[in-house]
Amino acid sequence: VPLQPGETLQRSGVSITALEAAHSRGTLGYLIGSKAGRTAYLPDTGPLPDRTRDLLTGIENLILDATFWGENWYPGEHLTIDQTVQTARELNVGALYLTHLSMHYGRPVTSLEIESAIEPYGSTVRLAYDGMRIALG
Repeated sequence: VPLQPGETLQRSGVSITALEAAHSRGTLGYLIGSKAGRTAYLPDTGPLPDRTRDLLTGIENLILDATFWGENWYPGEHLTIDQTVQTARELNVGALYLTHLSMHYGRPVTSLEIESAIEPYGSTVRLAYDGMRIALG
């Protein structure tokens, strides 16, 4: 079912709300809600629009674009790891999952370097990986 930003689909006690993203035209993220909590999935976005930020304050899980390490080559369309962490902290989310990690870095970086950089945040900031499962609440 195609959704427009702000529209919500209800199925079996779960709501899915389309979220405006800062990327190319038509790019959306999703807020998934249930009795157990709320999880947002915005894998391909730049700085979040105010309307989207308002919906994400205090959510349990945020899965967010972290395309760049260091310099951001496309600041209107993607986020750096630091920007992603800062966004999650501003929104007071329970857990942040860094996704859309890329080879677009000014210098090569390993997942071990990224894990070391986010280690001070403990279990509240994690690297997402293929096949990862996240409880929705």
